[in-house]
Amino acid sequence: MSDINNKQIKILRTCASKVFADNDQYHEWLASNFGKSSTKKLNNSEAVEAIYLVSQMVPGAPKVKKSKGRYTGAGTFGMLTASQAWKIEQLEDALGWSESPQRLKGFIKRQLSKGKHVESLTNREASRVISGLVKLNHEDLLNDQYQ
Repeated sequence: MSDINNKQIKILRTCASKVFADNDQYHEWLASNFGKSSTKKLNNSEAVEAIYLVSQMVPGAPKVKKSKGRYTGAGTFGMLTASQAWKIEQLEDALGWSESPQRLKGFIKRQLSKGKHVESLTNREASRVISGLVKLNHEDLLNDQYQ
């Protein structure tokens, strides 16, 4: 599993600074929820979960629903939304890629020129991936229709 990236660290620390009184309180929360003593020790999926949880505690922040599918997207601070996560999952199924997650990872790498996990996509990157998957699915349907 991939490690937390710098953008996720920045988002998490920014949210945490608005919620927790001090660093010690944040690290206690981190240890009790994830068993980790440092933000940098989180993996990608833990980072997504931590961002979601902390962003829901920020006073005045809009509350968002989490996706219940394979991928989660909290939609906070320009990150993948729950509906984008759901759409990527649906297109992955339509293309028959759900049994082979490497296909989606390779597609994301081609679309964005960098390898990223679905849950670490930004809003904009997810839109690019979805557009590409829709085109690919449409081409797949056309090819099946004419064969």
